[in-house]
Amino acid sequence: MAEPEKAPKPDLGKLQELWRLATDQMKKRVTSLGVWQAMETAVVLDYENGTLVLGLGGENYSRAGHLEVPEHRNMIEQSLSQITQRPLSFRVVECGSVEDWEVYKVHEERKRAAQLAMLTGQRPAREKAAPAPAAAAPEAPKSHAPLDQEAVKSVDDILDRAYKLFAALPHRTLSQSRARFVRDAAQMLAAAESQLVATGMAPEAVARTIDRAIDRIAVWGECQSVTVALEYLRYKEARERQ
Repeated sequence: MAEPEKAPKPDLGKLQELWRLATDQMKKRVTSLGVWQAMETAVVLDYENGTLVLGLGGENYSRAGHLEVPEHRNMIEQSLSQITQRPLSFRVVECGSVEDWEVYKVHEERKRAAQLAMLTGQRPAREKAAPAPAAAAPEAPKSHAPLDQEAVKSVDDILDRAYKLFAALPHRTLSQSRARFVRDAAQMLAAAESQLVATGMAPEAVARTIDRAIDRIAVWGECQSVTVALEYLRYKEARERQ
């Protein structure tokens, strides 16, 4: 039986040139230096079913927030589609090279497999053999901040909640509106930290997750990361005194 034909590898050189052209167009459409720098720094890693995979590695990943603001994303995708004459979107991953991206894909596949196993009710063999049902995981402390009902388990969960706060923000161009978002997001972050701890995440990993979320919230709030961190610490310390 003949093996299925493999899809040809994308020409990353041409795709990077496409991204450069879109960057040039965006410089004519927006005045945000943050957007320019994020687009200039991003590296095209792959093409998947009408989606460009862009990489921002290390400290540069915090720039991704500039690209994911809805207004900016819409304009970038419009530019890409105008250049190629076909619908084209993008996604940003925390990878600095094609090699990093290959490793990232393996991790993504494992994560999808684990989620599928949970949805289908599968459990590890040692849990099936247990004589009694496993004790429920301890509930995370309830938060006064606007958290969804689902437990926070990763930085993606936190950023999803922060983005919902940002998306619901009225009058985003006003400084006081952005300040309100930063305050609410920092409070949400402080409340979410206890849920991360409850999952068994190592303290160092929790600290890195919180720091990464602080950087993204600062991008959306158009302020310094230290400002978000101060709000986060202020609310966290107030909760501990209660």
